[in-house]
Amino acid sequence: MSSSTHGSRRQLAKVTPEPVLTTVAETKDFETADLSRISGSGVPSPVVVAENPAPVAATGRVQQGEVVTGGGSVTAAQDPRADERARTTTRTALPQTASSLPTVALFGALAMLAGLALSLRQRSLVAARG
Repeated sequence: MSSSTHGSRRQLAKVTPEPVLTTVAETKDFETADLSRISGSGVPSPVVVAENPAPVAATGRVQQGEVVTGGGSVTAAQDPRADERARTTTRTALPQTASSLPTVALFGALAMLAGLALSLRQRSLVAARG
């Protein structure tokens, strides 16, 4: 592993709360590479990968689902492929998420500057006559 690559992994480990997973040596074959974790102190520790790891209990938010039985028709809300089709559908136009407030503010600022310029010009013309 090059010293600059190793140094950047140590820097990353120092600023993150979790250890950084890396390889012991510089490699392109990540399937068989020896792994290590670098902690925030910069000390690497070996990683042991079990061939048949023990199952881990799922964590996170629990959602209640429903099982539909019978030969009824499947609606779009129940169709698990509907979400996938929605993500792959091409759009013909972008959603209108912007507001016109910045444009209105710009025109207001330009109008105020124009009024200020006309006022200053008027004052200079009056001062030149007087």
